[in-house]
Amino acid sequence: MLKRQLKASGNMESIKRIAARRSQGEDALQVADMVAGAILRSVTTEDHSWYGPIRGKVMLWEYVCDESPPS
Repeated sequence: MLKRQLKASGNMESIKRIAARRSQGEDALQVADMVAGAILRSVTTEDHSWYGPIRGKVMLWEYVCDESPPS
């Protein structure tokens, strides 16, 4: 489903392969999953209790509706 949506939006050119993996036993994947969950919760429910403490460590660029994304 994700691959289909990325292709439809034209955002597939830099992605070579998408694979589903279990995070059990893979620490880096568990961390990425937790960070993604914290970001999702922050955006969808405005609950910043999990994302707030790590925001400064993971923030490279933050989209604001009135700004253009970096090129």
